[in-house]
Amino acid sequence: MRQRMQAAMVAVVLLLAAVTASAQKPTFNTGRQVTIVMKGGARHGGTLVYHNNDYFNLIQNGREIRYPIASIAAVEFVAGAPPAAEIAKLPAGTPPELRRHMVVLTDGAVMHCKLYTIKTDALTVDMPDHKRTDIALDRVARLYMDGAAARAIFK
Repeated sequence: MRQRMQAAMVAVVLLLAAVTASAQKPTFNTGRQVTIVMKGGARHGGTLVYHNNDYFNLIQNGREIRYPIASIAAVEFVAGAPPAAEIAKLPAGTPPELRRHMVVLTDGAVMHCKLYTIKTDALTVDMPDHKRTDIALDRVARLYMDGAAARAIFK
């Protein structure tokens, strides 16, 4: 009887561990050096990490620092000032939900979309046609999180 109870307890502990592990949100360390541009214009550089929450994290000097997404204007994957033509394409006012963010590719192409997640090697976005699309991180130059704030910073 005692062995059955112990076996049952072990089974319950293993089940709880499995449920807890499946409930945790994945973490993605992109290994990519980026610069986060805050709405006030401050810049923070480091290795981008995303925990599927309300923060973009950067590894800076061996420590992981959180930056609230609501305070971020843009994420620069490629250094250098964006051209005026790119800034002119930023969403104005309050864009529709699936056009609130803007991704600029290294070839200059622009995608209006909504960021869904950041994975180890790709941005996953929801497009205005409701299709979910992966964009390889090595193709991303900039990710604009707030068009009005980015326009004010990069004018």
